Amino acid sequence: MASLTSASYPIVGALMTAEKFLGPDRSWRHNNEKQAILLEKFYRCCRQDISKIPEIEAIASRRADEINEFLRKGGMTIQLQPFSKEEVGAATIQDFLVEWAIKGEVTLVKTSDKKEFPGVHLVNEVVKFFKFGYHPYPIAQIVTSSQDKVLMTMLEGSPDEGFALDFMAQDFFVNKRPSEDFGGLIFPMVDLNQEVDVSWLRGMETVGEDGQPAIIAQALQQNKLRMNEIGARAQSGMAVSVAKSPLKPKPDHVINQPFLVWFIRSGLSRPLFVGYIDREHWKNPGDLSQK
Repeated sequence: MASLTSASYPIVGALMTAEKFLGPDRSWRHNNEKQAILLEKFYRCCRQDISKIPEIEAIASRRADEINEFLRKGGMTIQLQPFSKEEVGAATIQDFLVEWAIKGEVTLVKTSDKKEFPGVHLVNEVVKFFKFGYHPYPIAQIVTSSQDKVLMTMLEGSPDEGFALDFMAQDFFVNKRPSEDFGGLIFPMVDLNQEVDVSWLRGMETVGEDGQPAIIAQALQQNKLRMNEIGARAQSGMAVSVAKSPLKPKPDHVINQPFLVWFIRSGLSRPLFVGYIDREHWKNPGDLSQK
């Protein structure tokens, strides 16, 4: 199974940062199921939380190269394509580091097929264990030197997409029950760096403060995770471009069925004239000045 990562705060942060050009508190309209999930389950709550996460940095620019430089300095390799005349962009980088409350020991993780991988052994003073429903594996919660928590549990098979990871992790965390079945914890070291397919975000629509329609034209995300005996570092870079499109002329309303027409004069209690006009009288009347 391929590794899968999810980081929703950088996505929402990039959309919020784009409001520098679109106007504050934009309302987005979804065009596919994943966009609908993002807007319904993540967008509002993440917006409220962003100010509580000092590890998120953001930039908005009319120039793709300026945003790309911001991404490179943040350790990301994703790069936006040059912008069109009506295109603007935004990017966020979320970068947080936690250290285990007690440094772990370097060890080996041995798998059932007799392969060995570099691992970490943490003593029981820094690990709590929990159970969850019918989930067959314990959930380990590691104490860090900060107030952040790092939790782990084994899974059989991988969810189909990233949002499923968020829902599963939240469910595990909220509904877990304490367990006293284990002492310390051994887990593999991790060195992950992957570009996440967020192409599903393209085409999401909003309307700028100036009334001009705008859509997500480019969407890129890169996630990194590194864990060893010292602690863990998780990084996520997100970049979007928003293309404003010219205002489309409003369509004409065509009366092409029998219709009602009436004449009103201010001060009168009744219409001066009312008519229901069928096709038999759809004719050019000629000069209206003639009686």
